[in-house]
Amino acid sequence: MISSIAAVFLLAACSSSNNSAEAQPADNATVMTDAQSIGFNGNVKYADAPIYMLGMSRIGFDTDGYINELGWAVENGSAKDLKNDDRGRLESFTMVVDECDEEIEYPTSISRDSEGRISRILFQDINYTYEYDNSGRVASVTYQPNYDAEGGIVYRMEYTPEGDVAKVTRSYPDGSVDTHNFNYNSGKDSNGNWTKRVERLTQNGEDWEPRTEERSIIYY
Repeated sequence: MISSIAAVFLLAACSSSNNSAEAQPADNATVMTDAQSIGFNGNVKYADAPIYMLGMSRIGFDTDGYINELGWAVENGSAKDLKNDDRGRLESFTMVVDECDEEIEYPTSISRDSEGRISRILFQDINYTYEYDNSGRVASVTYQPNYDAEGGIVYRMEYTPEGDVAKVTRSYPDGSVDTHNFNYNSGKDSNGNWTKRVERLTQNGEDWEPRTEERSIIYY
C-alpha cells in the first residue's frame, strides 16, 4: 500500500535520488497546492487514506489547499505542534508515538522548493524527497535513511489522462522492483476524486489478489 511509505513516510522524489530541499521545478512546470499535487480536485477539507504522506490516515487542508491537519495511521500515534510558514503552509510537526507506555516525540520538518511544493520531509534520520512532473503532480518519492549508504527506495508514479495514479513502480537498492496498478472503475465522486479503487500488486514476479481501497472526502 502506498500510504505505508512512512511505515516502511504518500505526501512524495526522483528517479535520480535528489535530496536537495531547494530542488528547482521543471521548465514550464505547473505549480499546484498541496491538495492538487497529492491528486485532489475541488476544495477538499478532509480526506482519509491519502497517499505520499508518512502513513497518515487523515489529512486536512485549509481553504487555500495547503495542509493544516494530520491524523496518524497507527493507533498509538498522533501528530501535534503543527507549525506553518508565513504563507500558511505546513513546515513542521511532531509525531508522538506511545512506545511501552512512554510517549516518544519525533520532530519532523518539511522543506519546499522555489514554487512552494513539498520537496523534502525529514523524519528522524530519514529523508523523503519529492519531484514533480510538468503537470505539477508528484512524479516520484524517494525514501532514504541517512544511515543507509546503499541508496533508497524509489516510488515512481504514472498517471491516467484524468490525473489519477495509474501505476506505481517501487524500486529497491538491490535492483528488485514491485509494481502497483490501479483501476478506478469502482467509484468517483462529483468532483472526480476517487472513493474506491482496485489495486493489483506484482511483487517478486508474483501477482497478488486484487485489493479494493476506499476513502472518504469532505469538502468545504
